[in-house]
Amino acid sequence: MEVGDLVEQIEQQAIIALDGEALPELLDVAEVIRADNTCVTGWIRILCIDRHFVVQEQTPEGEILIRRLTS
Repeated sequence: MEVGDLVEQIEQQAIIALDGEALPELLDVAEVIRADNTCVTGWIRILCIDRHFVVQEQTPEGEILIRRLTS
């Protein structure tokens, strides 16, 4: 996963869906600010990716969602 490509997507889209297998790559390029186990559908994390803050969560189907935080 290229940081530049991900940052471009974050700037253009409020929500990004990734395949569940992309999670390790995402965590490699992001700084984890906070991580909490939901005990239902995995972890929810606040991440910083190149000065952009996002929330990463997982759907029951295993899809990874990244939601841009605007404030």
